[in-house]
Amino acid sequence: MNAKAMLILIMSLLLSGLLHAQDILILINNQRAKVKIIEVGDTEIKYLLYSNLDGPIQNIKREKVDKIVYENGDTKIIYEDLSIRVPLFGMKYYKGSSRIKKDEFMLVLQENEAAYNSFRRGKSLINASNIVGIPSSLVFGWNVGTWAAGGDISRPITLISGILTGGSIIVGYSGLAKTRRALDTFNNSKSIGLNLKLDHNGIGLVFSFN
Repeated sequence: MNAKAMLILIMSLLLSGLLHAQDILILINNQRAKVKIIEVGDTEIKYLLYSNLDGPIQNIKREKVDKIVYENGDTKIIYEDLSIRVPLFGMKYYKGSSRIKKDEFMLVLQENEAAYNSFRRGKSLINASNIVGIPSSLVFGWNVGTWAAGGDISRPITLISGILTGGSIIVGYSGLAKTRRALDTFNNSKSIGLNLKLDHNGIGLVFSFN
C-alpha cells in the first residue's frame, strides 16, 4: 500500500469515527436526545441531531438542559441556580432566568436528596398556611370591617379567625424560609463536584467546577 492510499485510509477512519461519535443531551424533564454538541455557550447550547448530522444546527436554552454525556463518557452538568417566586397565590419555579414547570423543577432538585426533602417540607408548610390562612383572613377582615362600620360581630369568631390568620402567617414564613434554605443547599452543592473516574491511567478523584 503506497503512502497516498494509506493517508486516504487514515482520513476515512477518522471521518468515520467523527460521524459515529454521539453525545447525549439530557433535558430537565428527563428527555434524552442523541446529538453532536457543537458549542456550549453562556445562554444556549448548539448541536446537531445525530439522526441528521448534515442538517441545520439546533439551539436550546441552557436552562432547559440538565447535563451532557459526551461520547467519551465525560459528563458535563449544565449548572444554573434554582429559585422560586411566590406571588399572592401559587409558586413559580425557575432555573436560571427561565421559568420552568414544577415537575421539571422537582426532577432537577432530586439530585440532592437532603435539599429535595427539605424543600418538600417547606412547601407543605406553605400549603397548610394557605389552606388555613386564606379563609380565616377573609372572616377576620369581614368582621373587622363590619365592626368598623358600626355593625354587630361575633367576638369569639373574630378572635379565633384573627389567631388563625396570625398563626398561618408565621407558618407560611417558616415554610418559605425552609424552601429557600433548601435551594441554597442545592445551588451550593452543585458548584463543586467530586467524582471517581476510571480510565487507562487507573482510578482517580476528579474535581469538577460547574
